[in-house]
Amino acid sequence: MRLKENVEMGNEDRRGFPYRAHPTGWFQLGWSADFPDGEARPLTYFSRELVAYRGESGTVRVFDAFCPHFGAHLGHGGCVEGDDIICPFHAWRFDGDGHNVDVPYSQRRRTANRLRAWPLAEHDGIVFVWHDASGAAPQWDPPEVLGGEIVYPGDTVRNRLRMYPQMMVENAADLAHLKYVHRARLVPELVSFETDGHRWRNRAHYPTGGFLTNELYGVAIARSVFRDVFDGMVGGLVFTAVTPIDHEYSNYFVSDWALRAADAETPTDPEALPAAVKRYYAAQRTQAEPDWRVWEHMRWRVRPSTTPEETEVFRSLREWATQFYPDVPNQGDRRAATD
Repeated sequence: MRLKENVEMGNEDRRGFPYRAHPTGWFQLGWSADFPDGEARPLTYFSRELVAYRGESGTVRVFDAFCPHFGAHLGHGGCVEGDDIICPFHAWRFDGDGHNVDVPYSQRRRTANRLRAWPLAEHDGIVFVWHDASGAAPQWDPPEVLGGEIVYPGDTVRNRLRMYPQMMVENAADLAHLKYVHRARLVPELVSFETDGHRWRNRAHYPTGGFLTNELYGVAIARSVFRDVFDGMVGGLVFTAVTPIDHEYSNYFVSDWALRAADAETPTDPEALPAAVKRYYAAQRTQAEPDWRVWEHMRWRVRPSTTPEETEVFRSLREWATQFYPDVPNQGDRRAATD
């Protein structure tokens, strides 16, 4: 099913969200398993039609989807040979950098046409794509995923939601929601928070022991580490990402890992995981849905009525987030979506 194209929306349709261009930064494109060797996949992100594939070298590539010849969508019937993608309409071939390298039926065997290539990165089983509405190159490195942590085999959750990415990352500052949305027994106490360029961090302690650290990489990715919080476990690592499909819907990704002691065995069979780890994964699969219900129906408050405990940390996060929204009119994104 083709997702609807972006249309310029008034403030009422946008539920009060003030930004009209897709944010700048690294975003999760999917998990590594979503991109098998030699298969062209159609995608829609940032109000644009894209094509993704993994070539013979093992590298994932993403291009704007439409062939410059007659506009065929390379993700619907396109073939992958080596590191090249071949148009399903007239078999024009494009290499891994997007250059047209062969027109098989013409005396002019290649043209100066080139597909727009999107910057990508892949590590720890996650594929990232860089987006900048102005077309600028990446301004920082992709976020860490495991960050050197020793983990058991992980678990994942994905959904398509009516939400903006920043709704998700603001949960990092909202410690109270852990009790009232996720049914935590106690609200952790905020110890510190700081900004560092494209990163925002905080740390919270639980009254019964243990702590939580959150690190945000732009307004679409959050990395949370719990230590000494869950019974029978070292801790947990939750890597969450929200990538805009258009100006109304986004794809929501969660990658969960239970932390493992350095001397513990790592079973390859999920059924052989320790009982506490199995309970953790089962519980975590239920934790995203309560957030979804809130995000899909909430109205954005530009000036939320915060409590004294919330005001400073939320102000810090909101002010830090403004750097990721370029001064680009919404019509620019709309034109791109209809090229």
